[in-house]
Amino acid sequence: MDFYFENQGTNTYLVYAVKPEDTVDTLSLGMLTNNKILGLAQTQFMQMDADKFIKYNVSAHISVKQFFEGSVNKKRLVGVFKGIVNALLSAEDYMIDTNSIIIDLNYMFADVSTCETVLICWPIVGADHGQSDLGAFFKNIMFSTQFDQTDNCDYVAKIINYLNSAAKFSLTDFKAVLESLETIKAEKIVTPSKQPAVTKPVTKESDVAPVAQPVVQTQTSIPPAQVKPTLPPQQPTNVGMKQSPVTPVKSQTPPVPSKMAVPGQKTPATPAVTPTTQPDGNEISWFYLM
Repeated sequence: MDFYFENQGTNTYLVYAVKPEDTVDTLSLGMLTNNKILGLAQTQFMQMDADKFIKYNVSAHISVKQFFEGSVNKKRLVGVFKGIVNALLSAEDYMIDTNSIIIDLNYMFADVSTCETVLICWPIVGADHGQSDLGAFFKNIMFSTQFDQTDNCDYVAKIINYLNSAAKFSLTDFKAVLESLETIKAEKIVTPSKQPAVTKPVTKESDVAPVAQPVVQTQTSIPPAQVKPTLPPQQPTNVGMKQSPVTPVKSQTPPVPSKMAVPGQKTPATPAVTPTTQPDGNEISWFYLM
C-alpha cells in the first residue's frame, strides 16, 4: 500500500496516488466524498491532468499502533474497538463494500484526547485490505496489549469471554458488549461523587446543634410586649359583689345653729362632751343654756 502523509496548513492528510492499473470503485468513492460517515475518515478525490489522488483527513490523529504503545486503559481500548465496529456497520448502511476498509493498526487513526478512531476506506477493487477474520483480529489485540494495572481490568475479561464464547463473530453483539462497558464506567463515576454530598451534612449536624441553644432561650423568654407593669399595691376590692355607697358618719353632737347662738358667747371647742351641772348637782338642760 503506497500511502504517504501530506501537510496543508494545520491539516494532515493520508494520500494515495491512484495508479493507472487500479480499478476504482466509483460507488464507494462517491459515498465517501459526498457524505460524512461515522467511523470513516473524511475523503477527498483530486485529479491533476492524468494524476488522480485520494486524500484522507487525519488531522490531530495518530495511528492506533502508536496509540497502543505503553499501558492501555479502558477508555483507549473501548474507543478504538468502537471506532472499528462503527466503521464496518456504517459501510454497510452506505452500500460500501466492507472489504475495502483497511484492517491494519498502522492505517487506523485515533484522537489522543477523545479516543475517537477512524478507519481508511480504500476503494480499489482487488487490493489487499488486510485481515478478514475480525474475531482473530480483536483477539490478537487483546493478547498483545499491555493494560493499565491501576485501572479496573474487569472489562478485559468480559471482552475475552465474548470473543472466546461466540461461535460466529457479530458486529452488533460486540457493539452491545462495548456499550455495556461504557455504562458500567458511568455508574462508577457518578456513585462516589454522591456519597460525600450525603454524608457531610449528617456529620455536621451534630457539630452545629449547640448553636441552636440561643434560639431556644429566646423562644421561652417572655416578649417585652407581654410583660405587665408592676402596679402599686391597692386595697383589696370585692370583685363581682355589689358595693353599697359610702355614707359619711354624722357627728353625734349636732352643730349649734348660727341663728341660735348667744351674742358675745364663745362656742366651746368640744361642746356637750360632758354634761354641765349646776351647783346643787343637777344637770343643766340645753334649753336652759339657750
